[in-house]
Amino acid sequence: MNALENLKKIIPRREATDRIEGQIRTISLCLDPASDEFYNVGMILKTEDIVSVRMLDHFERVRCLYDRRVNETDRAFLLHDIENTLMAAPDPFKVDFGPYIRLSESRYAAGRDANTIIDTFFDSALPLARLRDNAKRIFRYKTTSKLRSDMVKDIKLALGAGADRILQEEPFHVNIKGAKIELEIPFVSPVAASGVASAWYANHLMATNEIFKASSDLHLIGASSDKVESRALSLLRPSADAGLKKDVFGRLNLEIEKHLHKLAVSGIEIIESNDTKDLSEKTAAWWRKFAA
Repeated sequence: MNALENLKKIIPRREATDRIEGQIRTISLCLDPASDEFYNVGMILKTEDIVSVRMLDHFERVRCLYDRRVNETDRAFLLHDIENTLMAAPDPFKVDFGPYIRLSESRYAAGRDANTIIDTFFDSALPLARLRDNAKRIFRYKTTSKLRSDMVKDIKLALGAGADRILQEEPFHVNIKGAKIELEIPFVSPVAASGVASAWYANHLMATNEIFKASSDLHLIGASSDKVESRALSLLRPSADAGLKKDVFGRLNLEIEKHLHKLAVSGIEIIESNDTKDLSEKTAAWWRKFAA
């Protein structure tokens, strides 16, 4: 038996050891308070190291149940807020949303990664997520908080020790006219700052709202310090083949371009991509200009 065969026996296969374990819960919502009926609209996985949330991607079956009695845009924003609240909470299982939003009891779950685990349970636990047999694949949104988390990991690898000098693990605070304001800007140095926004939504209002929030923070940090001369926004945006209907993509693209034009005029650089890894690489390259 040669040395390579010996190593294969001693070292476990990577596929067998790369597993995560945690607790999974469904998130249910009373879509119409008049009916007092709750439906599962999301799922949360919590492990020792991560929290992963996935919410309903579309309202195809909701539309069949409620016709126009449920405002889809309002519900989309609500689901987005639920996800952000859970992701930001010290213990998401202890969040009290009130009488119309519930988390189920926990169930044990294990798998290769968070996406694999949620994929296993999602369709069976959320009947509203199932598509008609002849329906095309549904575009899957990506929140700014998830994008920011993924980019922080990528940029830590790309910049090494240099990332520690710019990474803001907690919300960044500025003082403007005596008021202390909390900003969601993940990367800040004495002379530069860059924010992150995901426009990876089917709803153009949600996409532009994320751009607006991130750009507002960049404007505020610029107003609070004359030394922060360089500002950039890293934007994830869908491509034409991301799964959106042609008219939806056209409207989304038009609204995004309007906002980006305003940002460019205000002096904020735009770093954009339709791939998270590529966006991280471009953002890391932008920050290397300020390495000292």
